Amino acid sequence: MYAINFDDGPVPASIPLYNFLEKENQTGTHFLIGTNVVDYPDAFKKVLDIGGHVAVHTWSHPYVRRRRPLSPEA
Repeated sequence: MYAINFDDGPVPASIPLYNFLEKENQTGTHFLIGTNVVDYPDAFKKVLDIGGHVAVHTWSHPYVRRRRPLSPEA
């Protein structure tokens, strides 16, 4: 048994992944960003159509870059 999950969708670049999963009769858990659901309704519909589990990751997801590398003391 195995499990797989996908974060930060749905976006247009997710469609090939959804098509692959559908073709291979596979599924996964998709953690979606709310603003992406609103912005990309076709991608959202596709992830619902292929089945699996859908969960809310967050409403928005700012991508923060670290200003300095992590150290062992951090």
